[in-house]
Amino acid sequence: MATLISPLTRNEPQTPLRKLLAINWLIVLVIAGIGAIGCAMLYSVADGAWRPWALTHAIRIGAAFGIFFIVALIDIRRWFQFAFPIYLIALLLLIAVEFVGSTGGGGQRWLDLKFMRLQPSELMKVSLIL
Repeated sequence: MATLISPLTRNEPQTPLRKLLAINWLIVLVIAGIGAIGCAMLYSVADGAWRPWALTHAIRIGAAFGIFFIVALIDIRRWFQFAFPIYLIALLLLIAVEFVGSTGGGGQRWLDLKFMRLQPSELMKVSLIL
């Protein structure tokens, strides 16, 4: 019976190229496809115009993929080193929602950063896992 050998092993150095090869590219392709379908739907809703929705969506998808690849290339042990500070920052942001949070969807759960609205509870989910 053949064994599956991972591109990342403990004995070999973890170079960025090896980490990129270890990514499950089928999942990346599916996510990109879902994002492309979303762009097509928004393009259709705007009667064949990229503005105001489809272009913004495409830019956000591109930024999300950029962040995804940066996070994927950082060693997991580095993330564990910063787990407690990330938790404290998320906790402070949750407390800030009580005082300066904006209301959206019937509840006060957002921080308006002027260029985006941030929901600190989503950051807290990740920090709790770390």
